[in-house]
Amino acid sequence: MAEFKQTACILCSENCGLEVEIKDGHMARIRGDRKHPSTQGYLCEKAQRLDYYQNHADRLLQPLRRRENGSFEEVSWDTAIQEIPENHLHFRHPILEAPDGPLAEQEIYLRLSKTIGADFATNPLLGPMAQLQQHPAMADLSEEMRVAAAPILMASMMYVEKHSEAVKRAGIQGEGPELGVALFQEIISNLSGVAISLHEYEDTFSLIETEDGKIHLVVESMLNWINELQDESATPVESSQYPFVLSAGERRSSNATTTYRNPLWRRTDPEGALHIHPEDAASLGVQDGDRLVCQSERGEIEVTAEFDEDLRPGHVTLPHGFGLAYAKEGEERQVHGPLINLLTASDHCDPVAKTPYHKHVPVQLSKIVV
Repeated sequence: MAEFKQTACILCSENCGLEVEIKDGHMARIRGDRKHPSTQGYLCEKAQRLDYYQNHADRLLQPLRRRENGSFEEVSWDTAIQEIPENHLHFRHPILEAPDGPLAEQEIYLRLSKTIGADFATNPLLGPMAQLQQHPAMADLSEEMRVAAAPILMASMMYVEKHSEAVKRAGIQGEGPELGVALFQEIISNLSGVAISLHEYEDTFSLIETEDGKIHLVVESMLNWINELQDESATPVESSQYPFVLSAGERRSSNATTTYRNPLWRRTDPEGALHIHPEDAASLGVQDGDRLVCQSERGEIEVTAEFDEDLRPGHVTLPHGFGLAYAKEGEERQVHGPLINLLTASDHCDPVAKTPYHKHVPVQLSKIVV
């Protein structure tokens, strides 16, 4: 019988509980630890593939340095650590000529700002940005490129104000604004990227920008919020009405985005199924593949059930990125998959970022009878 050892994943701050089978000094199998006090058996796909990262033949075991021809050579750890402070930047140039109609991202922001009546003369960001498009350093660029490159020129000017000596160590020459222009020209003229600065070890603590030059580990506002958690209800609505906890936005084998709109591209999980424990499904009279209504206090959507024994009973999950409209040629646009934003509420959210608490959404489920 296989022997599993308990540990925890460190890929993100959740530190999900793991049970790992070890064979010959390597991870052979990984599963969620049901006894873990917080995650209770839940495991994302990245953690399930930790053995893949450890055992893959292409795993890097030695630092590599890029040669001028694009290939790599092994170097010692001492050499790698010494060369790490060399900072590179790559300004990506267009590969294809832009079609008529679409605008550069910066141009979209500028037009929106003008539409809402933003005063460029007094705006600390938009004013200088508009002026920089007329800077002599932009003379050889097309109008479209000037719009895209203006933020790079501004960033170059601001960067040399703080790191002029490090920029000069990278071989870029000039004084004051001239150094910023020289840095900008190096960035836009090197299609494969360029070293923009070279810091030395002695520079390390000068990069800490607190008033006293120290790293402050205690964030008072965060401690206050943590202390308030003990007085906060775990569930914002009655659990008898919404007995299941939905984690909305689960990352799966393929994470759909707006560039993943065509449902024909989804070779796995094409429906963006609701994962549910078989015991919960049985209590609802639901079979694998049945259609359900998933309803929260805010709204409801239709989903397809898919059994998942790794889930804790009472816990269901849906992926992110689905619910987009797509139309085949000659057909009306149709929504494919669960649009999970219809289930989350803007008033049940993080107090600072205002992001809805999508990982803990109380819901009820009901089978669709045809």
